[in-house]
Amino acid sequence: MFERIKSIFSGGVLSKYESTGNSKQMQLYSICTGRCRKTLRPVSIKKYSREGVEVERKLDSLYRVRPLAEMLPELKHPLIAVTIEAEVTDTTRIEILESFTGASLREVMDRSENTPEEFIDCIVKAGSGLSYLHSLGLLHRGLTVDAITTGQQGTKIIDLSFLMNAQKTTAGSTMTGATSYSAPEVLRRSPLDVRSDIFSLGAILYEGVCGESIFPSVSGFERLLRVMNSKPEPPTAKNHLVSEELSAVIMKAVANNRAHRYATVEEFLAALKAAPVPGKLPAHAHAFAG
Repeated sequence: MFERIKSIFSGGVLSKYESTGNSKQMQLYSICTGRCRKTLRPVSIKKYSREGVEVERKLDSLYRVRPLAEMLPELKHPLIAVTIEAEVTDTTRIEILESFTGASLREVMDRSENTPEEFIDCIVKAGSGLSYLHSLGLLHRGLTVDAITTGQQGTKIIDLSFLMNAQKTTAGSTMTGATSYSAPEVLRRSPLDVRSDIFSLGAILYEGVCGESIFPSVSGFERLLRVMNSKPEPPTAKNHLVSEELSAVIMKAVANNRAHRYATVEEFLAALKAAPVPGKLPAHAHAFAG
């Protein structure tokens, strides 16, 4: 309590940092480059919108053992963006992250900057980051092509906004999030487990090797129905350079029934590494309804 009062009277966490670049708007927050006023250390500054503050308050209350602002600075893994500090008041939520100069995976895919080998390596590294979270009893619950960044600093999961404790999702969970990557049980508000994250990672892999999302021609409520009840076309039908082995790996990861998916991220990644890498990635279609 003393630290919070001290923070308020000293101007809060933003009194120590200043913005140095344009903001990028995401679903629940905006993020921009910045630096520490005292040391000039480069950072990334994440400011939640009013909606984001409310969503995080609900997630803290229902699906986390401890508030996200307390958990984030404790996460230490080379494939997870480091949170330097976080501050929460009744109306604001600020997170100060390590500086990262790479582009989001969506931006890289849009510009066709990755070779097939680089893209698969990015998926493997993101999966390793998920494995770390799972080892702590956490579910990411919001993995998308915007939640992963890649560049000179390597691959990192930078967005943990929907992070949940697995033990708190056994009775169901909120549907908030990007439906393009959400597992059917998320959309049904059913109990969740690590296989829900595996679906999201598989959906990203599908998008990369096929050039479009699992159900690219529909949006809104129809997309929800498709994700919950339908089976996507196999990647071999979208890209003739995808092997039957890789197609089978992807289809298992995005199986509608989670009992048919991989049981762990490690099992998924082992199968992915054993499958032939496609000779070429198709151009990325701009058809993602979120």
